[in-house]
Amino acid sequence: MKLTIILVLLGGVMMIGWGFHRRCNAHLQELVTQVARLRQDNCKLLNHNCQLMKQIEVREIWQENHIANLIPTLSRLSVGHDKQQGKQAHLAIRCSLGRLSRSTVADLPRAAPPNISYRLIDIMTSVRACWQDELQHAGIKVERDIRISDEMIELRQWGADIIFNAIFSHTLQRLTPGQILSIECQSVAGKAVIRFSDHGLSCAYLAQVMLFDREGHLLSLPTLTRDTGGELIICSGEQGNLVELSWSLACQGAGKILDDCEGASTTALTAQGDWLSKLEQLVCVHFSEPDFSTARAARLLLLSERSLQRRLKQLTNRTFTEYLTHYRLEQACLQLRSGARVSDVAFECGFNDPSYFSQRFKQYYGLSPSQYIANGYRL
Repeated sequence: MKLTIILVLLGGVMMIGWGFHRRCNAHLQELVTQVARLRQDNCKLLNHNCQLMKQIEVREIWQENHIANLIPTLSRLSVGHDKQQGKQAHLAIRCSLGRLSRSTVADLPRAAPPNISYRLIDIMTSVRACWQDELQHAGIKVERDIRISDEMIELRQWGADIIFNAIFSHTLQRLTPGQILSIECQSVAGKAVIRFSDHGLSCAYLAQVMLFDREGHLLSLPTLTRDTGGELIICSGEQGNLVELSWSLACQGAGKILDDCEGASTTALTAQGDWLSKLEQLVCVHFSEPDFSTARAARLLLLSERSLQRRLKQLTNRTFTEYLTHYRLEQACLQLRSGARVSDVAFECGFNDPSYFSQRFKQYYGLSPSQYIANGYRL
């Protein structure tokens, strides 16, 4: 009888211990998940801080160049018929420009006057100068084909430098040493068109990049571009990546549309390219979900699975599963380069099992994730 009681008590203690153990494991797993999320948020915050620092640096370079270009012209204008008044005006202008050159970005007006004009080449030169050291250090070559000089673009509000800054920043994340970033800038159909092209990792996620505008609001890259009065096209596929920006030239008036011009036809997306862009945006939003499948993608695109597979095969020569895996692994490369752990990257990119993630990564790139990190992020 006593033995039975003892056994019952032991069984009860074991059951309580087992339940306590399960609760502890559940809490531990939840803690690990929260730590992974905090680490990801920390990476995002650091990235935003770097972006803000670069925006300040770009703005300062642009200010210095702008002031240097203005001084000779204003000096000539300030000398009038009255020599003494001319000297006083010249001194006042020099003092004002000196105060501007010493001011910070926070001291400048929050928004540009409506439809103010800026020289595009000045903005581009300032941003490129700001990122030149980082690009050289990363081994990324820049090829330029600049066919504009004094063309002015109309902006509804200031922000062009923030847009260019984001593109250069994410180029550094997508491209590996030895790859080339091509920049083409020209006037087409009454607009200034700037094209960034490369063969690095997919740039489709740029549409989801969030940036701070001058008011401190967090906006997506397409929204900020639209608010400045510009247009943004993002394409990524087998032929490489293309990011195209355009603003109306000041002499044409903002918002004028010249679809019948030859240049407009060269930049318009075809129906197939437009559909593929929608698919890329869909994958960009849902790739981190482990249960994201062909059936769900087809349902969201209002297609049958068979139609989705046939159309995607024609355009990319891949099935949807192959396309999704390719995108997930590209995002995994980006996250590994940001310093995230392999196991965290696996879960963030839609893989339920880190071992399976490592297996697919090695199968696709010829290196395991750990070897990729040890190799200096070179494939």
